[in-house]
Formats: sequence, C-alpha cells, structure tokens
Amino acid sequence: MAKKNRQENDAPDESLPADEVAAPKKPAFCTVTTDEAGVTHFSFGNGKDVSINPNELSEEQQRNLMYHGLVQKIRDSFSSAKGDFAFGEAAAAKVVQNLKDDKWTASRETGESKPKTTELAQALANLKGLPLEQVQAAVEKADETKRAAWRKNAQVAAEIAAIRAANARKRAEASTAADSLADFDVTA
Repeated sequence: MAKKNRQENDAPDESLPADEVAAPKKPAFCTVTTDEAGVTHFSFGNGKDVSINPNELSEEQQRNLMYHGLVQKIRDSFSSAKGDFAFGEAAAAKVVQNLKDDKWTASRETGESKPKTTELAQALANLKGLPLEQVQAAVEKADETKRAAWRKNAQVAAEIAAIRAANARKRAEASTAADSLADFDVTA
C-alpha cells in the first residue's frame, strides 16, 4: 500500500490504515549465514559482523566443535521430554540412527513436524482404560484441532497435570544430594 506522500516524522493520523502508522520492524538480533568458501558469518542487527572459517582452526578446535555439535544435536532431540525418559531415550536413539544412516534431519511424510503427543495419549489411555499404543496411534492420526479440543477437556487437562506431577516426583526421588533442600535457608 502506498504511503500517500507521508514523511517518516509526520505525526500518525488516526484515519490512516494501521500498516501506515505501525512501528518499523526491528532487525533480527543476529543472522547466521555460511558462504560458498565455508566461512560462517554472524551479522548482528547493529550492523557489525563476526566471521569464522572453521578450516582455519586447529585440528583440536575442529574436533571440539564436532563433539559439541554432536552433543547439542542429540540433546535438542529430547529437550521437550519433561522427565519422560522413554520419550527422551527414543528421541536420542532416533537421531543417532539417522546420523548413522547419513540423514541430518528426520524424514517427514507431509513436510511438517510431528507433534509431541506423548502426554496427551497417556492421559487419554488412562482415562479410557485403553492400551497406550492404540491411543497413541489415534492421537497421531487426529488433526491439531481435534488434539487441541482433547487437551482443553477438563478431565484430560487434569490427567496431563497428574502425569507431569508424577514425573516431577520421580525426578525428585532420583535427585542427588546436590539437589537437597537442606541448603535452602528460608527462615527470615
């Protein structure tokens, strides 16, 4: 839409469309690109750049970067596990297998990410008295609108909260002495 000969410093006119008076968008904090030579550029929103060519680093630093990337790649796969060890282990194993199969990302049939449905399926299985595998398959087949409606159901929401609470109790029971409450002085 044209700006109708307006200057940037003109006062907003309430009769103008919102897109003409909206604040300008802030630049991205940092944009990362890698050029054809393999140099990675970190371009900050303030106009400054930091660049690095990993081929110019020592073998030890290249190895450190490789191991760091490997660990981060696998940790990312289970970052949403929320204490669900089965989910975490399965996600980590899948990434490891994909890397061994020379796949950087998981293949997706529809091009969309698969939603995390573990807690929802477990809650529905508990409430309906059905096998988890059967319910998990149904939840994965359902569209996001249906899954959202299930999550909004008060009984389902309460069961999900109970599952999360049970997982939190398990984590607390398995915690180490470093996690002890003895060091927390809450007296005034």
